[in-house]
Amino acid sequence: MSKLDASSSFMLFTRAGTPKATIDLVSLELKKIIGSSVLLTKLNSVGFDPTPLDAEESAKLMVEVADAWEQTIEGLNLRAKQ
Repeated sequence: MSKLDASSSFMLFTRAGTPKATIDLVSLELKKIIGSSVLLTKLNSVGFDPTPLDAEESAKLMVEVADAWEQTIEGLNLRAKQ
């Protein structure tokens, strides 16, 4: 069975076909906002430890989380009720 991280993630999605330049710009601006000392202090004060990710890092994280849950579910032999 794999080590499972059950933390929360918040991601911003857009429709397929959005130009990479647009995605990169939004990602850069979000990283600036999340990294601002005022917002970072507020987020930390309520228990959040933000780690801004770009589109590729987010996609990789989604695959890793899905794989970990799949291994856990299979390892526990869980099945959906029919």
